Amino acid sequence: MSLGRARVVVGAGGGLLGGSPGVVRALLADVAGALGGEVGATRALVDAGWFGPERLVGVSGVTIGPVLYLGFGVAGTVFHEIGHPAHVIGVNTDPGAPLLVRATLPLCTDATALLTELAPRLRGRTWADIRSPDVDRSRPGGTVPERLRTLTGVPAGPVRPVPPLSAEQAATALLAYLEECCG
Repeated sequence: MSLGRARVVVGAGGGLLGGSPGVVRALLADVAGALGGEVGATRALVDAGWFGPERLVGVSGVTIGPVLYLGFGVAGTVFHEIGHPAHVIGVNTDPGAPLLVRATLPLCTDATALLTELAPRLRGRTWADIRSPDVDRSRPGGTVPERLRTLTGVPAGPVRPVPPLSAEQAATALLAYLEECCG
């Protein structure tokens, strides 16, 4: 499948540059593989040589239109055009990053640490069988937004503070989101 036609895109941004290129690329590939998606990159990672220009997402790169976009360490400037996905998961240490403001699930945490926590939880699983043991389905009135607020502390609404989370908390919230909204 090509990046431009992928229904799931795992975006890699400048927030990952502090990690080891080989390790981070492998983690991204593991996550994308489990979700049946493709890895895309921002200009920062392409310019740093982590990815080739065929992986550049945005105005001067590949036009994408996924259903699900996960941006790890992606600021989400206007040049990083991701179309209009139904689900956007943004991961950044800056709670004011444009992608976190736009995200349906904003996660304020270290992107590399989250990938390190998330990849093993997804290993050997596929999109169809992603399940989080941390979601209590028996709770009466437990809507998706209520469950996610419980897991992340992020209130619903267009303007919301994004509290910092540990990588473990963020991975749990991300898996719960995938199960509830995308599974």
